[in-house]
Amino acid sequence: DRARLEFDRPLRTGGVVRTVATIEHVLDDGERLVLVAYTTEVTKGSVRPTVIPEAAFSVPAGTRLERLKDALEHCTAHAAILDGDGRIVAVNAAWRRFTMDTGGDPARTGIGVDYLSVCAAAARTGDGRAKRFLRELEAVLRGERHTFTADARAGTGGEARPFRGRATALNLEDGAFVLVTHTDMDAVRTPVGSTVRAAA
Repeated sequence: DRARLEFDRPLRTGGVVRTVATIEHVLDDGERLVLVAYTTEVTKGSVRPTVIPEAAFSVPAGTRLERLKDALEHCTAHAAILDGDGRIVAVNAAWRRFTMDTGGDPARTGIGVDYLSVCAAAARTGDGRAKRFLRELEAVLRGERHTFTADARAGTGGEARPFRGRATALNLEDGAFVLVTHTDMDAVRTPVGSTVRAAA
């Protein structure tokens, strides 16, 4: 005799409009009617930029994917954007350069590649850090956590180098994505001095 429905609609500002609909049967002078009532509320959520400390990079709420791609080109950390399935949809110049410097194959590290499969292959070698990186990345993709940072090793063609990896969930205007950054610990020993912002 009574049902309750809840649904959310995200706002470009980072907030959420929550609508609650209540549907129930009522009696009115012996007549059985259906009463539908709606209530709405706005949950403000976080409107602060998502900050990526290793890259001195911030992503304001509601940024468009194309704007973020452009801004990433100026980021010194190796950066890739993953879709909700863990597939790479964009990489920056530093990511491409690292592939070339280590003798890697861009077809195995670039756009369209299943990044989860790459991480899983590294985990299968028995590297405990790679296993943790994969596990935490999957948690971010499932929406169970917002971000994580872990040390691991990466190398596409030669000797693996130590790096600090971070995966951060991003709620862009175009949808939900995950930004993955690798900071080469051999090459970067001091904080990045400049800050790049992706305009909304």
